[in-house]
Amino acid sequence: MEDVRKIVGLSGATLAIAAITAACLTLSTRRDWEIVPYVPLYGALFTLGLALLIIGLSLLTSNETPAHLKPMRPITVQWLLGGAMVVILTTWGAAALMMSFAAHVNSPDERAKLRFDALKTSLTVGAGAAGAVALVLGFRRQWLNERAQHHLEFDASEQRVTNLYTKAADQLGHEKAAVRLAGLYALERVAQKNPEHRQTIVDVICAYLRMPLPHNPWSRRDADSYEGEVDPPDEFLAAAKSYREELHVRDAAQAIIVKHLVVTEGIRDGQAHTFWPDLDLDLRGAHLRDFSLDHCSVRKADFTGAEFDGMMSVARTVFQGTPWGESGPVGVGGVSFALCKFGKDVVFEDVEFRSDASFTEATFRRSTFFGGVDFMGECDFSSTVFRGRAEFEGSVFHDGVDFEDATFRDVTFSPSGGMYIRGATFGGSEANFTDATFDGSVDFREAIFSGEPTLDEAAPNGSNFTGARAKVGDGDSQTWPAGWRRADEAEDGYAPLVRDEPECVANG
Repeated sequence: MEDVRKIVGLSGATLAIAAITAACLTLSTRRDWEIVPYVPLYGALFTLGLALLIIGLSLLTSNETPAHLKPMRPITVQWLLGGAMVVILTTWGAAALMMSFAAHVNSPDERAKLRFDALKTSLTVGAGAAGAVALVLGFRRQWLNERAQHHLEFDASEQRVTNLYTKAADQLGHEKAAVRLAGLYALERVAQKNPEHRQTIVDVICAYLRMPLPHNPWSRRDADSYEGEVDPPDEFLAAAKSYREELHVRDAAQAIIVKHLVVTEGIRDGQAHTFWPDLDLDLRGAHLRDFSLDHCSVRKADFTGAEFDGMMSVARTVFQGTPWGESGPVGVGGVSFALCKFGKDVVFEDVEFRSDASFTEATFRRSTFFGGVDFMGECDFSSTVFRGRAEFEGSVFHDGVDFEDATFRDVTFSPSGGMYIRGATFGGSEANFTDATFDGSVDFREAIFSGEPTLDEAAPNGSNFTGARAKVGDGDSQTWPAGWRRADEAEDGYAPLVRDEPECVANG
């Protein structure tokens, strides 16, 4: 690109100078009626040269972002020889053009005078071409100076951001909670002003949340040891205060992350746009309290092994990515809640998983609600434990789902009347409930199974309950999908699920 700028600028300057010089000399040596035939030629040359000169100068002086500047190449001998050739060819071309005009004059004296004028004109044009080359070199020198200034300003800006980032990161390791809070908000400010550093700063905050939570001195074991004492020891009170302060800092870290994942529209109430797009979350093994991810957009999220203390809510959130490809939550956009422990109620409502989602070996201790959730990629609930009621009302599984060896206490796939098809929809490949355990009530009313079976044991509609078993109880209402029923024989209070005619639905 730099070479093109040089060529265009040099050519434009040469043509413009040649046209102007030739026109001036012609005006000084010709009468008015003799100038008329040359006006279109000189006008066209001048216009073309001026246009090329403007384009060349604009290219030479165009602004470039410092981050995208390419290494400069020194001017080689070939370029110097090329400049000399341009001057020589321009001089020769001007001389040939002027001599051709002189050849049409009949008078020998006038022809000799015109040839002498042509020689002077060609030398002047050559000098102009040499000036154009010098002009290009001057512009290049000025451009290099400005480029060096850009680099200095860019380096100064980066150094300032690095200093702020380093100082804020150091504050996260301070023993005082107030200093740690200040560090978090300083990092947020740096990220808000510098979009290219946002992912790095989010990674730092996530790493802080992944750090082990300090021991809770108010645990049952420690609190019982001081039962009956009016004043617990000072070290106990100090540990309790430190623990509460650390929880407060972690709550602030959570709030900062979620705040910038919420999709907002432009600028509201004079506040700057706070949404940070295309962020990845790495919260593996983190301890999260009352975690809420509502109205958010996340590219990739990994919560593997995280422990959720309190309510957990994800509503109207989009987990980005391209579905139908990578197996498991490893590609861009994958989401993993594998091995997570959810202490209280969990709500996933109107959520879009646009890539793979994994809940493998997760434990839901209380009620779980998946309402109107769109699983567009592969979904894995294998070995998941639902100790409370599990509802999948109106959810859609586009690429099949794996509930192999999962445990349900009470589960329902009944209609919801939400934004998706009534009842849970299992499409794509086979819906696998192999070796799943159902404790309590089961409701598959209006659940739609339309997947392709992959195993011979599966029903024609793509549902597979091979090896699954259901608890037998008088107070449990169980409605199974078409093609399956609970067997009559029971062992240890559980009865296996067996194949039935596709049109039959058995109620236990």
